[in-house]
Amino acid sequence: MPESAVHLALVQSLVQWVKSNCLIEKDGLLLVDDPAQMASSKPPSINGYFPDVYLRGLRLRSILIGEAKSAYDLESRHSRKQLASFLIHLLSVERGTLLVAVPWHVVPRAKSLIRAIQRETNSMSVQTIFLDYLPG
Repeated sequence: MPESAVHLALVQSLVQWVKSNCLIEKDGLLLVDDPAQMASSKPPSINGYFPDVYLRGLRLRSILIGEAKSAYDLESRHSRKQLASFLIHLLSVERGTLLVAVPWHVVPRAKSLIRAIQRETNSMSVQTIFLDYLPG
């Protein structure tokens, strides 16, 4: 099933945030799950789920996983399992960060959902960043 225009725009917001806020040219490898990318340039599978954005720090032992969710998809069973897998994975690295892009009107719901999943998975130590003011 093709990705929605909203989802693709949210993924681009993740990429722009990473490029603006992380030193990827000097310190990391950025992989994006984009239909235009070759398979070798896409993020790795994490417990059977593919993140939208994956940044591995080269000097620091850090991983940033970026995930875009539409308002419709945010609270699906698939999304909950996917986010739980990502949070558990991020616990295993020195500096793990989950970057979330959702439309502006569901940011409070997204924060609540992520916090609940963090409590369920004992991953409250994973840093979470929510992009605000995104259309959708």
